[in-house]
Amino acid sequence: MSPLTSSLHAEGKDRRDCLQRTQRLDGSIIHIPRKWAFCTLISPGYVELADDLLASLSSNLPVDASLVVVAVNADKECRALAKKHDAILVEVQACRAIGLASKAALYSIARSTDAQFYLCLDADILAVDSLKPLMDLVELKPEKLHVTLCAPVKDDKPLDPDHAIKWIYGGEQADVALFLSDEARPSYARINAGVFAASREVLLRLDDKIRLMGANAARLMDSPTMLSPDEFIFGCAVAEMGGAHIVGKRWNLLLYHEIAQAIRGPDGQWKFWSGDTLIALLHGAARTGKVRLAQLKEFLRSQAPQTTP
Repeated sequence: MSPLTSSLHAEGKDRRDCLQRTQRLDGSIIHIPRKWAFCTLISPGYVELADDLLASLSSNLPVDASLVVVAVNADKECRALAKKHDAILVEVQACRAIGLASKAALYSIARSTDAQFYLCLDADILAVDSLKPLMDLVELKPEKLHVTLCAPVKDDKPLDPDHAIKWIYGGEQADVALFLSDEARPSYARINAGVFAASREVLLRLDDKIRLMGANAARLMDSPTMLSPDEFIFGCAVAEMGGAHIVGKRWNLLLYHEIAQAIRGPDGQWKFWSGDTLIALLHGAARTGKVRLAQLKEFLRSQAPQTTP
């Protein structure tokens, strides 16, 4: 029997996200005027990171995309940031302490907005090239969630769900059967949820799959020993949906694992490369990634034309 046979989900009535971390202020669906919604999550104290991300997106925003800021416990700085970048603001309240797991509000973004397609990004990301090729890919395969893999681990243990939950996330192997059916196990991959893109229909299915995990997911989220339990749950839900379409590092270069090289093109614009791959999204996850992303931002600022007062 599939472990996903009972649900706490009341269709269209539950204002909380799929992992019960945040809650919408009301049950209305916010209209997105364009086909795409480029979404990120902010909270008080993390506005500066998101400011850089939104500025990088705004500088080359496709005409069919709107910026969306999901703000947890929004304050005046959060609201000012959304206004500064002409972004649509979605306010939610924290149901638990604000942390990495608050990103569940993005997993459920399709329940509170009505874009046709979504690109969800962590705030510690910088867009450095056009996102149109990724958008075209998603529209070509609208039935799939599009994500990148996490960086390879240093040991040689296979990344099947049993090894992943124990060696990567610090959980118990016995829990895997509560989140993955036998049929879904071959579709499991350790995906990085810092960037994901999909149609609204796919994200609604993802939301439903995670809600079906109910009390099991709640217990895992409250585990004092697990690292990033939401990412493990996310990966299991995607596997239950038949697996993701894995895109290359162009769309999520993890700077804690790889280095980006800046090369000025014939047009005078800086492009970022990893080997022979042109990079569009730089991700400053983890301590090393944050340092490298800050260095790249400082480099770009130093190359910007100077204006005289």
